[in-house]
Amino acid sequence: MAGTAGREVFVTLASAYRPRPVRWLWPDRVPAGSLTLLAGREGIGKSLITVNLAAHLTRGTLPGSRHGTPSKVLFATAEDAWEFTMTPRLIAAAADLNAIGRVQATEDGIVTGLTLPLDVQGLKAYITRHDVALLVLDPLTSVIDGRLDHHRDREVRLALEPLAKLAEDTGCAVIGLVHLGKAQGTDPVNLILGSRAFSAVARLALVAARDPDAEDGSCVLSVEKSNLGRLDVPALTYRVDGVQVDTDEGPAGTGHLTWTGTSDRNVRDILAGPVDEERGETDAAVKWLRGYLADNGGQAAAKDVVAAARKYDFAERTIRRARSRAGIVSDRQGFGGGAVWVLPEDIRSDT
Repeated sequence: MAGTAGREVFVTLASAYRPRPVRWLWPDRVPAGSLTLLAGREGIGKSLITVNLAAHLTRGTLPGSRHGTPSKVLFATAEDAWEFTMTPRLIAAAADLNAIGRVQATEDGIVTGLTLPLDVQGLKAYITRHDVALLVLDPLTSVIDGRLDHHRDREVRLALEPLAKLAEDTGCAVIGLVHLGKAQGTDPVNLILGSRAFSAVARLALVAARDPDAEDGSCVLSVEKSNLGRLDVPALTYRVDGVQVDTDEGPAGTGHLTWTGTSDRNVRDILAGPVDEERGETDAAVKWLRGYLADNGGQAAAKDVVAAARKYDFAERTIRRARSRAGIVSDRQGFGGGAVWVLPEDIRSDT
């Protein structure tokens, strides 16, 4: 079949490309000049993760290529009102509000949301002119042209490939927030809703999930795909708290994310659940835990339970998993008091 007029095939030798190291906006987790996906189910704090990163960038405190250099960040948001949600979140995170912008577009004088690939060139010009370090698209699907089918690889690529090229040309890191489906599976990347092109075009995928074994309801953030670096990056744990910030019209409630450490389990491990050996250990721990609490009047401080469990060779992770399975209620008594595990009356009577 004859080729299209004016179109030619050409070849570039590998020797023409200068090898370069990857620049990391956030080491091993968010590459500069590339598209990164941030995936998770609703209510997991994905938006707050990007707010936290943005705040650190504006202060120059994020470890990575921009450390020591306060930098600019752009957000394209479709679901959160700026007056009631985004700005209070940014204030709570101690961000420099003058370094963060909401990016939109106008069409025939009417303000509208960003649309890809239509607005790629205008976006590229602004990012280059203002040296923007990070662009957050929340959610990523909201900026894709509505005429494109999110479930067709070729159509999704029409929007994402120009976006990836924009990141490469400007050096700006792009984070697109996406949702995980509710289907069962152990590979979180395969659970991303929509076409496989989302995860194929992105160079790295971060996934967040709630840790069912965590006493404080904390979550885990782990690298589940990386074409640019390590996959064995330690998973981070975080907690979302409700806080209040002052406004001209009185206090406003908002969410605030706190990083709490690292975890030896990533999201893939959480989705997989315990293996057979762990299930057996948990079953034994459930029986022991119910008996221990019954012998102690139906309740005990969590730290005392964990300490006692160690004497019977139950790991802390196992005993916390057993607490959830055994129906034990975790409560706090008194201001600043530690957690207390309570055996409900209906369970106590069967023990």
